[in-house]
Amino acid sequence: MLKDILSYGIGTLVAVVAVAGLLFLFVRDITQKKHSVLRNYPVIGRLRYFFEEMGEYFRQYFFAGDRDEMPFNRATRGWVYRLAKNEGGIIGFGSTYDLHHAGALIFVNHPFPVLEEERQPTPTLLLGEGYCKQPFEARSIVNISGMSFGAISTPAVRSLSRGAAVAGCWLDTGEGGLSPYHVEGGCDVIMQIGTAKYGVRDAHGNLSNERLIELARTVKAFEIKLSQGAKPGKGGVLPGGKVTPEIAAIRGIPQGEDSISPNRHRDAANTTELLDQVAYIRSLTGRPVGIKTAIGGWHFLNEIADNVLRRGLEYAPDFIVIDGGEGGSGAAPQALFDHMSLSSRRRCRARPTCSTNPVSRSASGSWPPASSSPPPGPRGRCASARTSSTPLAASCSRSAASRRCAATPTHARRGSRRTTRGCSAGSSSRRSSSAWRTTPPA
Repeated sequence: MLKDILSYGIGTLVAVVAVAGLLFLFVRDITQKKHSVLRNYPVIGRLRYFFEEMGEYFRQYFFAGDRDEMPFNRATRGWVYRLAKNEGGIIGFGSTYDLHHAGALIFVNHPFPVLEEERQPTPTLLLGEGYCKQPFEARSIVNISGMSFGAISTPAVRSLSRGAAVAGCWLDTGEGGLSPYHVEGGCDVIMQIGTAKYGVRDAHGNLSNERLIELARTVKAFEIKLSQGAKPGKGGVLPGGKVTPEIAAIRGIPQGEDSISPNRHRDAANTTELLDQVAYIRSLTGRPVGIKTAIGGWHFLNEIADNVLRRGLEYAPDFIVIDGGEGGSGAAPQALFDHMSLSSRRRCRARPTCSTNPVSRSASGSWPPASSSPPPGPRGRCASARTSSTPLAASCSRSAASRRCAATPTHARRGSRRTTRGCSAGSSSRRSSSAWRTTPPA
C-alpha cells in the first residue's frame, strides 16, 4: 500500500495536501460568522488581511518619502540614529524640509551671532527658592518629559537616565512611580504623581506621607499630573496580567490584580483643593511641587492665578507643565488621541517677554533678557517660578510627535536674545515642553 502511494511521486502528494488545505480553509471561511469578507469571499478574502498587515512595510520602504511619515519621519529618525551612534548629524546637498508650509519650524537667526569664545553657560534656575527647604536648581532648558516604567522597558529607562546625566537635564518618572532604573544614571529626577498615586500610595490607594518623605530624599521635585494631551479626562485600567512583582512593588499595588486609575485626583476637585495639595506636599517634603495639565482653554490658568493672588504666593505651584494635544500614550482611545486638548502650536500665542524652544522630547521656556520686566502671572512670570529675576523654564511634556508652536518674541526680533520659533517629552515616551503665557482668543 505504501509502495503504491509513493509511486505517484512527491509532486502529486504535495498537490493533494494543498487541495485538502484549501478545502479546509474554504469550509472554515464560509461557516465562520466573524468576518463578512471571508464569508463572502472564502480563501481569497484572506489576501486582504495579508496586504493590510504588509502595507505598513510597503509604505515605509517603497512609497513614503523621507518627510512623509508621522510622528517622526525617516529624515528625523536617521538624524537621531546617526547621533546615537556617534556618527555625527552632518548631511550634504541641502534640506528636504518644506519651509513654505504653514507652521514650519524656523530658527530666528541674527546677523551678528555671539562668538564661540564669548558664549556664556546656560543660566540655572532655582525652582521653589524661598518657598521650600530644598529648592531644585534646574541646569538645562531642554529636559526629558514623563514616560512610565512599564510603558517603556528597563533598557529604555536606563538609557534615558544615563543620557540625562550626561546632558545635565532632568528626567520625569511619569505616573508609574520611581523605579531603580530612573536613578541608576545619577541624573536629576522629578517624581510625577498621577491620579492613581502610583509610588506614593498606601494600601488603600490614598496619598502616603511616609512614601512622600522617603522619595524626597531621592527626587528633586514633585509634579502633580492633572491630565495629559493624549487622553485628558480619561482614566485607565492596568490589567492584572501586566502587574508583575516588580511593577507591583514600584507602584504599590497588589500583584496580579487589575489596577484602576481615576480620571482625576479624588482629593483635588477644584483649583482651591489643588493648590492646597501643592502647599501640603511642599511643606511635607521640602521639595518644589508643580502641576501638569493639558490645556482646554485659558480659563484654568486664570483661575489658578486668581486663586494665588487671593491666597498668597505660598500656595502657587513652583512650575507648570503644559502638555499638547499631539501627545502620545501607551493606551488611549483613538477619539481622544485625535480630538482632545489644544495643540501646542495653536495655543502658543506668546507675550513679547516669552519664547519657546524646539526639542525632540521636551523643552522649556527661554529666559528673557534682564532688561525685560516679567509678565503678570501666578508669580509674575511666564509660567510660575519663584525668582525675582528670571521666569520659569517650565516643562510642557509632549510624548510623541513633532509639536511645534510658533512664537517670536519682540525682544528676539530686535536681536537682544537668542530665540527660536517652534517647540516639539515621554514617554514614554519622550513628550515636549515649553513655557509661555497665553493670550485669550479674540
